[in-house]
Amino acid sequence: MKRYFAALGMSVAVIFVGCGGGSDGDGGVNIDATVSYKTSGTYDLSNYISATQNSFNVYKNNTYTNKNGKKSFKDDPEEETYTEKYDINSTAVIVKNAGDEIDSIFVIKSDRILEYDDENSASSIQIARYADIGDYILSISKNENDNIPVEAKSVCKLAKHYDSKTVGSKTYNDVLKVTCVHEANGMSNNKDINISYMADGDSVIYLAKGVGEILSEDVTCEKIDTYLNSTKTTNSTCEKEVSEIISHNLL
Repeated sequence: MKRYFAALGMSVAVIFVGCGGGSDGDGGVNIDATVSYKTSGTYDLSNYISATQNSFNVYKNNTYTNKNGKKSFKDDPEEETYTEKYDINSTAVIVKNAGDEIDSIFVIKSDRILEYDDENSASSIQIARYADIGDYILSISKNENDNIPVEAKSVCKLAKHYDSKTVGSKTYNDVLKVTCVHEANGMSNNKDINISYMADGDSVIYLAKGVGEILSEDVTCEKIDTYLNSTKTTNSTCEKEVSEIISHNLL
């Protein structure tokens, strides 16, 4: 879960490099929904978004790309493995990579969980700490202005609880399903060239209590229309990213 929420706080280019995954089948997600931060609820998400003991998780990640802008993926994926190491104290979780560098920090508050990129970050992502099924747990709106001005938004809700879920050859108990949707739009106009940017995606993420993310499936598409001397050029790309846990190991 660390990897996913951290990506939401970065630039639009990163926000849409792997978010999505088809209809969630749990009533859908409203992109305009707001989050209610509560001090009690059926589920304490601080027990799910990361490991709750000093440990490390090893993941397998496959990324599929369709450069024709379609949500069909026939080519072989790019494959990689990565490690997340969890250093737990009473109020925070420090997440490090295989090189022992800080990837993110979760600070646990009474009604929310603050995620920082590192110990020097001044801004954070705010995740609802307590939630019931159907509650929205995250809503982020960002304005970016790298190449063109872009407005981006991501919203996540707690969709379902499972007594257990099997990933690979291992079964994990007490699992939550989180579903998200993402949108981004932008336009740049000048006398020589006009550019229109659109992106959308949705995500399905599974979190096991005490372990963190065990599986996620993301599909996102982006489209760039360029108008030059009344000639329109369109570039569309869709990407699917599947990440699943290989092992959970106590330190």
